[in-house]
Amino acid sequence: MVVVERLIRVLARAGGTRLVHLGSAAEYGITERDRPVRESHTAAPVSDYGLSKLAATLLVQDYARVEDVPAVVLRVFNPIGRDAPVTSVAGRATVELRRALICGEPFIRLGHLDTWRDYIGTQDVARAVEAAVASPGKPGIAEIYNVGRGVAVSTRQMIADLAAIAGYEGEIIEGAPSSGRSAGVEWQQADITEITDRYGWQPTQTVRDMLIDLWDERPTQCRFTARQ
Repeated sequence: MVVVERLIRVLARAGGTRLVHLGSAAEYGITERDRPVRESHTAAPVSDYGLSKLAATLLVQDYARVEDVPAVVLRVFNPIGRDAPVTSVAGRATVELRRALICGEPFIRLGHLDTWRDYIGTQDVARAVEAAVASPGKPGIAEIYNVGRGVAVSTRQMIADLAAIAGYEGEIIEGAPSSGRSAGVEWQQADITEITDRYGWQPTQTVRDMLIDLWDERPTQCRFTARQ
């Protein structure tokens, strides 16, 4: 949020420049199972991360209104792509899988995987940003759009698919400390009607596409561990 606040101050001094901000599905908090969440859903984050992202969104909305410039908040759901951070379940699993393959370990240990998430490829996220940048906005308004595939996927199955792509046949043990970004959120799926209607944007990457994009064979040493 601090970075966004500083950026807004700079943009305001520059005379009010259009801003496209990457928000997060964590801003919504707990959502109803089997019901895609729309942008009109009341934001009620349940993690510090979600609270900070919502605070940043509110700053962008204030900036658009005060400076009378258009702005866009893209609420990205669960991005997967090359060099994913270890704070994400896919990024953590990738590091663990690389290490286990090189070290010949019979198992990897991850957090609980009994969630369903809307996973979106980073290439599709980039295309959504391009669409938002290229389209004129509405002065004084920060438009909010969901960026997801519009499909809820089992996290456990997603990790199993990643392990298959990696060629790892060991055991995946659940129960390690998990990221607190979405604690308590069991199921989440984006309604992408608004962004499709506004920009004509639709996701093109399948889950397999994004997992292949994520997986690369960078050197890893046995002594390295991402466990925390």
